[in-house]
Parts: sequence; C-alpha cells; structure tokens
Amino acid sequence: MHDAIQKNQEALQMVLTNQDMLKNLVDQVQNTMSSIEDRIQAIEQEMSIFAQFNKEINQLGDETNFSEIVFYP
Repeated sequence: MHDAIQKNQEALQMVLTNQDMLKNLVDQVQNTMSSIEDRIQAIEQEMSIFAQFNKEINQLGDETNFSEIVFYP
C-alpha cells in the first residue's frame, strides 16, 4: 500500500512539474508573439511612411515639367 502511495505521489509531482514547464513555455510563446506583433506594427508603420513618400514623389513627378530641366555635364 505504501509503495502505491509513493508512486502516486511521484506521478503527481511529475504532473505538477510538467504543468509548470508547460506554463513557462506558454509564457515564452506569448512573449515571442507579442514581440512579433510589435515588429509587424513597426514594419507596417515603415511601409506606410514609404508609401506616403512614394506618393509624394509621384505627385512631384507629375507636377514637374522635365523638358525645362537642364542637366549639366
């Protein structure tokens, strides 16, 4: 009887240890996902800035009469 109790206690301890390890892994995954989301937002902001810059360059090009530009050697 004592042996069965000991084995059950060891099994319970293993379950609790595995539960703690799983919780730590889930925390790491959540932190990683948060970091990825932050980076995606930063990339989206950079792309928005680039798109606005590109739009302004295109508008400037549309408004410029290139026949009036003189290129010097």
